[in-house]
Order: sequence, then structure tokens, then C-alpha cells
Amino acid sequence: MLKSKLLQPDAYDRFIKFNRDNSGAYVDRAYLTNALIRVFFHANDPEHWVASYVVNTEAPFRYLSVLTVAKRTDLLRQHGIAEANLAEITLLSRDRRMNWTPGEREFYYSMSLWDALRTGRQYILGGTVEEKLAGAQMEVLDHLFYEGELDFFGKSKYGWLYYASWFGALWNALGRVVRLVLNQKAQPATAGSKPRPTTPDSIPNN
Repeated sequence: MLKSKLLQPDAYDRFIKFNRDNSGAYVDRAYLTNALIRVFFHANDPEHWVASYVVNTEAPFRYLSVLTVAKRTDLLRQHGIAEANLAEITLLSRDRRMNWTPGEREFYYSMSLWDALRTGRQYILGGTVEEKLAGAQMEVLDHLFYEGELDFFGKSKYGWLYYASWFGALWNALGRVVRLVLNQKAQPATAGSKPRPTTPDSIPNN
């Protein structure tokens, strides 16, 4: 059985190492100071972390930092979003030795959304450089914010940034639960909307 807990500052160094070892993403303690960090473990081995994520509501936002200042400012204006109204779900990582069950995977993603919703921020922001993850996560965060080249600490990568309003994310998540219960695939993007990565039948094992 998968369980979770919120991390305290005395475990930040361990989290930084866990994240680096399993996702390769860089993060420093300063970023974590005002963020919510949740780690996951199995009930029979609480000291062995198997997954984690961060929900952040304070600038600088990791997903916005991969854009130039001019591009970031222009996109926020286009989408009518103020940084003060944002929460980002970021630094998602999993112990690569673990093949978790579909139920564990759904629990993990559901908790990340719940923690983001609890911040009360008007918009929830996500992103990835993995196409399958983008397709799955955009079932819930269904507005494309940006697609193209992103600057990851000096390395250019193609990726996606996406968001949804607080209510939209909740509504989409409920719709996903209904589809899972009924064993239905996600509906394709509506006519006139921006193209998005193909949505897989289930969230990838990542």
C-alpha cells in the first residue's frame, strides 16, 4: 500500500539527492523553502521513498524559468494569468527501480492535484519534456501554455507547458475518474483548440 507524507526542512538534503538520482533535475534549498514537498513510500517500508513531487506558489516558478523573460511576460499576458495566481506541480520523480501499480500511480497524481488545489491559487501549471506524460497530464491541465524549445539550465529541450483553472482542473480530474471507472479513453481535443500530444490509455509508468 502506497502512503505519503509532507516533508520537513531537515529532510531537504535527502530530497534533493533523491530527486537528482531519479529524475536528474537540479533544485536548490532556496526554492524548497516556501514549497510543499510530498514523498511517497510503502506502508511496510516507510524509510524507503519511492516517489515525490513539489507544489510551489512562489516566484521564481520552475516552469516559467525555462522561458526567456520576454516570452514569459508575453505568454502570461496572452493567457490572462498573473504569477501571484499560480501554483505549479513540479519535480515529479519516481524510484526507477519501482514498477508501481495503476492504482498507486493514480494515487500519486491525484495527491499532486489535491495539494495544488489546496493552495487556493486560481491556476495550476504543469510541464514536461516527455510527450506521453504531456498527453496524460493534459487530460487535467488542458490548456496549452507553450510548446517548443525550453532552456533547461543551458540545455535546450523540446517540451510542453500547460495549465488549467482551479475549477477546470477539478472538473477534468473528476471526468478522468469517471472514464477510468467506465474504462473509456480520453476524448480528443475539441475543434479549434491547439494540438496536443496524444493521450495514452493510462498515465505512463513514470
